[in-house]
Amino acid sequence: MQKIMKPVLDRMAAAGLNETELKLILHVCRFQDGHGHVSGIHYREAAESAGMCVQSFYNALRGLEDKGIVSTGTTDAGDHDIRVIGNADPYTVGGGENTAYLSLRHAILADPGFDRMKPNAKALTMLIMLYCGASANSPGKKGSYRMEKSHFYGQYCRLLGVEKDTLRRYLGQMRKYFSIYILAGRYWFVPKKGVFGPAGNAPSDNDLLVGHLAKTAHRRAGRRAGDGPPGKMWFVTAYWKFDRGKRMVADCFLAAYRRCCDQNGHGPPGESHVHKLMREELTRAGAQLA
Repeated sequence: MQKIMKPVLDRMAAAGLNETELKLILHVCRFQDGHGHVSGIHYREAAESAGMCVQSFYNALRGLEDKGIVSTGTTDAGDHDIRVIGNADPYTVGGGENTAYLSLRHAILADPGFDRMKPNAKALTMLIMLYCGASANSPGKKGSYRMEKSHFYGQYCRLLGVEKDTLRRYLGQMRKYFSIYILAGRYWFVPKKGVFGPAGNAPSDNDLLVGHLAKTAHRRAGRRAGDGPPGKMWFVTAYWKFDRGKRMVADCFLAAYRRCCDQNGHGPPGESHVHKLMREELTRAGAQLA
């Protein structure tokens, strides 16, 4: 689930995340299940992917915890299980109504220009993207966003904890992605071409989650990273229907992979063997398999 729900995005903006904290939370959120839970964030891999050193990773993780954005737990494999607080998707998990969210598949979020922006400018950009219709993954024309000028300064100076001059500088950084102008006493934001839509090679939610789970399972089973898990483990996706939030299915897959490695000794874990053991784990967890 490559999403950040609007209430979480508001809290991120209000918390004043620094550069590394923002990079880390955007990285973590790409591997969530429907409950906002991420299994197996490894310090070295996350630091490399997010473009920071290992010490910066730990500083950022502690900062996100202190600011109430995530809760974490360390496993015996030396990686971290992380929950993005309040980021469960109520529609996916509980069958409730859709909630506004920012899709992380939009190419702008991987753009070098976005990476160079100040953290608060990034937070404001993501909020304006959401208001312009960034919940959808598909490319194409989205809506614009408008707000009374006085209300805009009052709301976002208060949310970001900055003065008007600083907020204007953030708007200057955002002009690469939005046409921003004042008309009839209102600020207007119109997304420029290319702001919305995934990059050409952007992986799907399922691709990211299954690939991450397979890598996590392989590491937690004590296998060398260079060996890599066998196959793609795509059979996991066939069981999402038993658990819309994907938490139970993910846990059963991790347990099955570990059992397979234990039973095979030093031999490679077979994909079909993992699949068989996963069905046993799902049955034990209460899934009604055909």
